[in-house]
Amino acid sequence: MTPGRGRGRGLGERVVQGRAKEQCHIRRMLADARRGESNCLLLHGEAGIGKTTLLDYAVAHAEGVGVLRVEGIESEMELAFGGLHQLLLPVLDRLDLLPPPQAGALRAVFGLSDESVRDRLTIGLATLSLLSEAAAGQPLLCVVDDLQWLDRPSVDALVFAARRLRAEGVVMLLATRETSSVGGAKALPHVSVTGVDRQSAASMLPGLAPPVTEWIIDQAQGNPLALQELAAALTPAQRPGSSDR
Repeated sequence: MTPGRGRGRGLGERVVQGRAKEQCHIRRMLADARRGESNCLLLHGEAGIGKTTLLDYAVAHAEGVGVLRVEGIESEMELAFGGLHQLLLPVLDRLDLLPPPQAGALRAVFGLSDESVRDRLTIGLATLSLLSEAAAGQPLLCVVDDLQWLDRPSVDALVFAARRLRAEGVVMLLATRETSSVGGAKALPHVSVTGVDRQSAASMLPGLAPPVTEWIIDQAQGNPLALQELAAALTPAQRPGSSDR
């Protein structure tokens, strides 16, 4: 299981400007997990809006918390239970701690036995049980990015488990572009990640002339990724208000 300390992809404070509310929510969930409580949260918003940055923030602040992470890949959407297997791979050595029917269900769907694939209820229960066992020694953070591209059987199992978390010390953070395409995930507690405010956007564009900054902010409409791509693409001749025009 991946340690949770210092694993945010080179995360700096500048790239999380304008997300104080979401960051506070994540820190509170992690603190609750350290006290043995469980929580889940679905982040949804358009591409580039900052969902992955918030997931990285959670990983980077997961001191003393184990981390399991998976990212949905569009080309693997047809591989049933592929996403669930990737997420749980670091803790599959604990399968023997599960009730035999549940352990058998996961072995079957992961191709580890010749048993027939059991019903979705048993698979969902097995997922919940394995997460609980993984959190027995230390709190656990499960991070699922691009949920909209995870295979549907994996989504169903994870949502089933997320809705039944109670006092295992597990935090489940999921991110998706839209809730309509991910089945029961829309029933989970969720936060809409929207564009950052103008002041926060301006802080991400240091060194630019004010007219240029304002023009980029207007074009990006609060999307941090668009702020970066527009700023990087500007040439002196393209900068509104520059002396080269």
